[in-house]
Amino acid sequence: MAAADIEALADKYVDELVKNDLDHKEFLPHNIPSKIITQDAILGEFQEIVTSPISQDLVRFIHHHAKVVFLLTISINLVGQDLYNAMELFQSQNFADGCLPVSKMCTDPEYGAVFSHRMWTKMRKKSFSDNQWWFIAPVFTKDKFAYSFQLDCILPFKWTNKIIKEGAFSRVFQIEIHPYHHEQRFTVCLDTGHGLGLTIQTADI
Repeated sequence: MAAADIEALADKYVDELVKNDLDHKEFLPHNIPSKIITQDAILGEFQEIVTSPISQDLVRFIHHHAKVVFLLTISINLVGQDLYNAMELFQSQNFADGCLPVSKMCTDPEYGAVFSHRMWTKMRKKSFSDNQWWFIAPVFTKDKFAYSFQLDCILPFKWTNKIIKEGAFSRVFQIEIHPYHHEQRFTVCLDTGHGLGLTIQTADI
């Protein structure tokens, strides 16, 4: 596989990014990692590496447990052998999609064995912790009614009504959730293709 083909695989997620119309930040819809990260795509990223043979256990780990971590690692421009080594390190510490988000500069004590490795320069750790928010926009479930998000979290919202009601201490927006970020899409949105609408209120603090 040519280098240009490998770069094109990394470009796939960029083509799928969606802009959040609430604050103009981009996020990757929840369904995209499963759509683009196949076992063949993983092997394609590892074509030009020194390690031989490629670990099939590693490929399965990525495919079943670490698709988002894989895309995130690609997003910080780790390619070839560096990408392979990073994913091997993640596998050895069972660092998978459920471990995200990490703290700023990846300083979480429980992941010290991963990010203290010499391959993780300050620039790479900064890029990893900054870029992660593109890939982990929340999914709203029908059985949960209260959510708390970190300030860097990118919410998968779209405008439905640009009329903003302002009070003394808050603003009210009517928005629409991206169809792949709420469970109701199968019953409410299958025919229309629209997201689930709701009203949110932000406090001025």
